[in-house]
Amino acid sequence: MAYNPDTFSSALAQLLGDLLSHEDRAVYDGAAALGPVLPEAIRQGPERFHEDVLWPWYQLIEVGVALAYPDGDAASRSHLVFLYQHADFIERHLDALFTRYEGPFASADKTRWILAIYQQRLLTGTVPVWPPSTREYWHPHTQSLAFWLGVCAHLEQFYYAQPDALMQDFLTLVQASETSAAPSSPPNSPTPEERTP
Repeated sequence: MAYNPDTFSSALAQLLGDLLSHEDRAVYDGAAALGPVLPEAIRQGPERFHEDVLWPWYQLIEVGVALAYPDGDAASRSHLVFLYQHADFIERHLDALFTRYEGPFASADKTRWILAIYQQRLLTGTVPVWPPSTREYWHPHTQSLAFWLGVCAHLEQFYYAQPDALMQDFLTLVQASETSAAPSSPPNSPTPEERTP
């Protein structure tokens, strides 16, 4: 079967209803009902797949953000669009950083909280007072709120091949981690008793 973008577009519209059901079986059945159209779109390569499948979703998000926040300024709306299009990208990176530098406890809660505050800042320009009078388990403890909101913005820059600000954030985290660590022997080094022959 020859690949036809028009046929594929109408098949995607049908699949949308199945996707919205949030049932794995319905999604699988809906994709299977497309016949060879979806696999053929994938076989066309990543560029064509992005153009025919992902790009319409990205446009839908962009229009949805514009409709949800019609009074927002263009720069903030652009950052919101990126946040909604690539929330999983930002979330995975934040969670990995929290896990590595603050431990695995509540890393997902910290990530969700930072993303909510980042969205609030983009929408209103405001953020909570930091440090909070009562620090909760979902509040980061290695760096300031401004630092973590900066990481969110820097992840967007990194996505678009501008890594410098994010690399500086990594360096800050590493240096803070090194200075907060108690001066001791490196991990897995022998104890004084083990070194004695």
